[in-house]
Amino acid sequence: MLKCFKLFNVSNDHSMASDTMSLTSNTDKYALSLGVQLNSDGSINASSIILTSSLIHVNYRLTYDQVDEMLDEGVGYTEEWEVGALLAAATKRREHRVQRGSSEGFIPCPIPKGFVTVDKDGQDGGYNIDVRIETTHNSGLNMTVGGVDGGVEHYDPYASPVSSSQLIVTEMMILGEL
Repeated sequence: MLKCFKLFNVSNDHSMASDTMSLTSNTDKYALSLGVQLNSDGSINASSIILTSSLIHVNYRLTYDQVDEMLDEGVGYTEEWEVGALLAAATKRREHRVQRGSSEGFIPCPIPKGFVTVDKDGQDGGYNIDVRIETTHNSGLNMTVGGVDGGVEHYDPYASPVSSSQLIVTEMMILGEL
């Protein structure tokens, strides 16, 4: 039995996430690996489900922006083809869940979230006010949208999703809850 299972019984032990099972680059780490086979409609082949302890080698960590860039530039489909395969699986899985009544299907466009920041301008004693609108709560449709027209930012609720990495992480986390 791997050491990581012993740590599950310890409450409030943050060492599991920050050390034992972290994604520190260029190291071997303990993990719980979930494997499933998706059917053509996005459903899960129940006989294919595998959950096992594993030891993985973390070559490097990627940020959401780096994954999005890899996919946008095509690298996520060639040299790093696994990223493209994850996106295809995540897209297929999300479509299946929406067809089965997932709440994402009830939300036609992402829900906006506003941010207002105010900074005192050191030069003339005035204030700089920045207003930013992001959509954040639609499982994989996380994005900042809009354009600037005459210095005013506009929110477009029908803009295409721009973060494939968010979709991948969201769907894989939901898949892990099975």
